[in-house]
Amino acid sequence: MKKSLIIIEDDQRFRETLEIEFKERGYEVSVGASTTTIPAKNFEGLNFAIVDLRLGEQSGLNEIKKILKLSPACRILMLTGFGSIATAV
Repeated sequence: MKKSLIIIEDDQRFRETLEIEFKERGYEVSVGASTTTIPAKNFEGLNFAIVDLRLGEQSGLNEIKKILKLSPACRILMLTGFGSIATAV
């Protein structure tokens, strides 16, 4: 059984790179710039998600809430290119 992964990232090139790398490692991958661009059925039984903290003017924290509502057991990794102690906390 393949592990399912959703990638929410607004940088298209980075999103596509992550998608390729995870597919090569046997993951079933869905990608989008937000949760609204991915069909709801893809969240059923979701194992993992990678979410960017800043999605244009939106916050990835809101996307995490949506993911967990649809798939409460999902494990989520948050990425950001804007590292700071405040962001980490």
